[in-house]
Amino acid sequence: MCRNVCGRTMLKEPTPDCSGAGLPATRCGPAIGGTETAESGEGNGMIVFENSMFAQPEECRPNLKNQMKKFRLFLLSLFFAAACIFYSSCASGTVDLVQYAYPGDRAMWAQIFSLSKPFVLPEGEGAFPRAVIIPHHDITALRQNSFYSALAAKIQPKVVVVLCPDHFESGKNFITVPKKTVFETPDGELSLYKELADELKKSELGKFVCVQDGIWRNEHGIFSHTPFIAHYFAGAKFLPILLKPESCAENAQLYKRLGEFLCKVLPKESLVVASVDFSHYQIPRMTAMHDYVSMNTIANWEDVTNLEVDSPESLTAVTAFAASCGCTMPLLVDRSSTYDYAPDDDVVSTSHQYWAFYSGLGRDAVDSFAKKALLCGQKVNRLRYGEGKNCTLLIAGSGSLGAGVRTFWAWDRYGLEKDEALRSLRDAAGTEARFFKGFDAYVFDPAVKDEPYLALGRVVHGTCLGVWVCPLEKMGLAAGLCASGAFGTSCDAASSGGGASAAGGGASGEFAGKKGKLPCVNILVLQAGGGAGGKAVAKGKELAAGVKVSAKKLLSEYDCVIVRSTDGSFGAWAFARGKGSGSKNTVVEEELGFLCLKDGALGSGAFLAVNWQDGFLQRESFSYQLNDCGLPPRVFQGQGEDEPPKKSVWGFDR
Repeated sequence: MCRNVCGRTMLKEPTPDCSGAGLPATRCGPAIGGTETAESGEGNGMIVFENSMFAQPEECRPNLKNQMKKFRLFLLSLFFAAACIFYSSCASGTVDLVQYAYPGDRAMWAQIFSLSKPFVLPEGEGAFPRAVIIPHHDITALRQNSFYSALAAKIQPKVVVVLCPDHFESGKNFITVPKKTVFETPDGELSLYKELADELKKSELGKFVCVQDGIWRNEHGIFSHTPFIAHYFAGAKFLPILLKPESCAENAQLYKRLGEFLCKVLPKESLVVASVDFSHYQIPRMTAMHDYVSMNTIANWEDVTNLEVDSPESLTAVTAFAASCGCTMPLLVDRSSTYDYAPDDDVVSTSHQYWAFYSGLGRDAVDSFAKKALLCGQKVNRLRYGEGKNCTLLIAGSGSLGAGVRTFWAWDRYGLEKDEALRSLRDAAGTEARFFKGFDAYVFDPAVKDEPYLALGRVVHGTCLGVWVCPLEKMGLAAGLCASGAFGTSCDAASSGGGASAAGGGASGEFAGKKGKLPCVNILVLQAGGGAGGKAVAKGKELAAGVKVSAKKLLSEYDCVIVRSTDGSFGAWAFARGKGSGSKNTVVEEELGFLCLKDGALGSGAFLAVNWQDGFLQRESFSYQLNDCGLPPRVFQGQGEDEPPKKSVWGFDR
C-alpha cells in the first residue's frame, strides 16, 4: 500500500494498460464504473476499482478537466447565443407577448365578468357613445366591468382604440403604436389593427409617431382593459396608442390633431377609450377638490391641460375625437376614488371618473338617465352650468415669491425652471406638483399697485371669476369695485408656468361680455405693501380686529376677501361666504399665516382650497411650518407624514 497526495491509503494492484503492461492504480475518489470493495487500513478506507476508467493507465484515460472545460464553454456559448437571439427578436418586435392582469386565472376573470351589474346608460335611438373615459387602476375592475358590459349592450364596435399615458416613457416619440405585439386575454388574443398603425405613421402626424414593440408588457394602462375588450367586443380590431406624458402646453395641439385624425380614418362603428386615472397622491379631501375641477372642465369642453390627472394628453385627444364626430354631450356615468374602497380620511388616494360622449341626446333623456343612475348608486353630475357658481381656488398666505395670480401650475420636473415661484414652491407643490395642479385659479401674492385693479377675469364652468386687488389702506375704494365694470388694462402679470395666459391681460373679452349675465365669483385681495400701512392694521403679527370686521362687511359684495401683507409684517386671513348645510348662507374665516418669510424666519401658514359647487361652499385648509429657508415644505399628503391634517369643514362625498 502507498499514500497518495490526498493522504488516503490506496491498494496497489496490477491493472493492464492498453498494451497489456501492468501499472499500479493509485487514484482516490468514488468509482464511476465497475465495482468497489473496501477494507480497513491505517484508519482510512481502502478502495479497489475494477473495470473503471480510474483503473486505466493515466495516459489512456480521458482528460476530464479538458472535457468539462469544453462542456462549460459549450453551455456558455449556447446561453449567449440564446440571449442574443431573444434580445434581437424583442428589439425587432418579432417576440412580444403581453399578458393581462392576473394571467392564467380564468376563474377569477369569469367572476369579474359576472359579479357586477351593467351601469345605467341613456336610452333611446342613437343613444350610444363613440368615445369614453375609463380608468386603469386595478382596484376598479368591477366598475370597469359594469361600464364595458353596459357599452356592449349599446354598441359592438369593429375597432377599439385605447389612448393611454406612456407611464414608463419607453416610447421614442410623442405617439407610440405597436406593430407585432400580441395581446393575450382570458378569451384569447386580440386582433391588432396594424393598418391603422401604418396609416398613422404615413399621415401628417408621422414625424411624431413611433412604431415600437417590446415596451408593452408593463403598460398597465393597456393590459387592464384588454380582457374587457376581448370579452365584450369579440372580433373587434384593437390598437393601443401611448402618449408621451408631461408634454409642454404647446404640444396640446398635436394630441388634438391626433383625435381629429382618428375621427377621419376610423369607421363609424368604432370606440375610442381614454385610459385615464384622475387625481393621484392626495388625501381624500384634496382629491375631491381636484375632481370637482376635472368634472366641471370636461363637462364644459374646456382646456384639460392643467387638470390633476395622469394623462391630460389622452383627454385632449379623446375630447377632440368626440367633438370631431359630433359627440358633443359628455356625460359623467360614475366616479369613485380609493376612499370608496378604503374609507380612511388619510388614505393616499387615486380617483376615477367614467365618461361617455354622446350626440343628439336631449335634456329629457339626460335627466331621465341621471334619475335612474342615482337610484342604482352611480355618482353622476346633475349641475346646470350657468345657473349656479362653480369654481375652485387655491389661496396662500402673506409674503412674496412672484407667484402672482395665475391659472396654471407647471411641474418643475428637473429643477430648471426660471420662474422663481415654481422653484421656491417645488416641495410644497407635492409629488409631480399634483398638490398644486388642478385649480381654476391660484391667488398667492398679487403685484403691489397704488390703485385697485383686476388681476384676473375669466369665464370658467359657466361662472365669471374675477380677482380684484386693492391697497389695504384704500379699503374704502373696494366697495362697488366689481360692480362698476371698470376692469382697466392694468393687471398683475403672473409669471409664466403657463399661468400668464389668463392673468396677464386684465379681463378677457368673454369675461367682460358675460359678467352680469352669468353667476359670478368675486375675490377681493386687500394687500398691504408693508411700512406704515402694515403697522396700521396689525398688532405684532396679528391682524387688527377692526380690519377683520371691515373685511367681513365686504362679503355682501364679494364671495371671498383676503387680507395679506407682501412683506410678511402680519399673517394673512381669508373670509368667505356661500351656501352651507341646509342651503343657508354662511360666513367662514381661515387664518392663512405666511407663504414665506425673509431670512428663514420662523412661522407657520396654510394653503386654503376653496370650492363653490352650484353655490355651495367647501373649504379645506392644509397647514405647515415654514422650513429653515422660510418656505413651505411638502404639505401633509397621506399616511407617514409628521402632522395630521385638519378635518373638513363641510365634507362633500368623496
